[in-house]
Amino acid sequence: MTWDEIREKLPDTWVIVEALNAYTKDGYRILHDLSLVAVVQGDGNDAWQCYTHYQKLYQREYYPLHTANEKPVIESTNWRGLPMSDDERAGKTSFPANLLRPINWTASAKLHM
Repeated sequence: MTWDEIREKLPDTWVIVEALNAYTKDGYRILHDLSLVAVVQGDGNDAWQCYTHYQKLYQREYYPLHTANEKPVIESTNWRGLPMSDDERAGKTSFPANLLRPINWTASAKLHM
């Protein structure tokens, strides 16, 4: 299902969608194929609560979106789980580098084998 199809069927409504086919371009998620997970009766806070409920249960790529938006605008997050600032995208990090700890993936993989 496309975003336009969802908007046509459910105008001016909060929905929870799952991205079935998506990719990241220029710091934003581009959603091509969606699955309608839930129609939310309420406001943005209710949509967020519904989203967090589904995310905790299934841990898939869900998004709370309002169908008044012509296109879903979803900023991609970096590996720290935080939204990237313009400085970070330009390679100038505002995050204190001394707070980051490198992960030894080889050692981690051996622990789980």
